[in-house]
Amino acid sequence: MEELSLVKQDINEKERDRLFHQIVQLEHEEDELRNLKKRHEQSLENFIEQFRNISINAEQRLSVNLQNQGFIQETRELELKVEQYVNNQIDGFDYEAKKLLKDIDMKKEKLIHERNSLPWE
Repeated sequence: MEELSLVKQDINEKERDRLFHQIVQLEHEEDELRNLKKRHEQSLENFIEQFRNISINAEQRLSVNLQNQGFIQETRELELKVEQYVNNQIDGFDYEAKKLLKDIDMKKEKLIHERNSLPWE
């Protein structure tokens, strides 16, 4: 007499596993992008902080006279330009990172849907 199998075999196991690994890879890319974004922002913040410290130290070492006041004013204007540049870089990178994260999320959702749509028997 034939034994009836109570456990049904997953006929799409290999495809399901392949999709699962692609999803995991996308999640890894997502984590890497977030970490890159965080390191980039930290690097720019460190840059502006170092620039500010250099400006402050230069101002403190200069005696106040007409010739040095012009230099101090130029340094402050340059500091504002550097801050503006850093903010633009952060905004631009943030915009691109959001686009990439959205793209990754859409790909991941598509793979999840595809995996979940596979029949089990």
